[in-house]
Amino acid sequence: MDRLIDSITNYIYINNEKINDEKKEIIRYGLEIFMLKTLFFLSVTLIGFLMGSLKECLLFTLLFSGIRKTAGGYHSETRIKCYFMSMSLFIFVLAVQNIHDAYNILMFPLMIMTVLSSFIIWKYAPVDTPNKPLDEVERTMFSKKAKGRLIAEIIIGISAYYLGFHFVTCSVMLSLTSVSSLMLLGKNAGRYSKEQQLQ
Repeated sequence: MDRLIDSITNYIYINNEKINDEKKEIIRYGLEIFMLKTLFFLSVTLIGFLMGSLKECLLFTLLFSGIRKTAGGYHSETRIKCYFMSMSLFIFVLAVQNIHDAYNILMFPLMIMTVLSSFIIWKYAPVDTPNKPLDEVERTMFSKKAKGRLIAEIIIGISAYYLGFHFVTCSVMLSLTSVSSLMLLGKNAGRYSKEQQLQ
């Protein structure tokens, strides 16, 4: 992917005299983000389609990414590792969704996990990373946004349950559980990194 991004960036750079080296790096970064998001979306859509849970997959993506951006948590060291971890998470979530739809036995355990996850998000968000620490202003801003989105998702989940849209409720619960799990992993990774620096 890096070669393709570099080729496109160099083509734009060579054929546009107004672009300097600084703008070239900005263009390259923008292309990288665009291509990664496109690959991610296409992969998620394909997984949802193959597992017969396309609407659940797209809904979970929307809910998960909405609160993940502000709550923070664990991030992989490389793009490849991040991609495969993300795809594994989506496959697991859709498998749980399918079990829930078939047997309706996971609602109570998921409800318990969601309550615990909501507490973790409310208390600890945002969780930054050693590579991208947050200052106090950013921490306060992201904390408020994470709490607001947490409340919104809880309202959506409860409303959907009483309206009979149980797949929406399940997506909300899995979203919050996944985010809180990544937050705990992020906190442990940050603690381990600090211990390594002190040694």
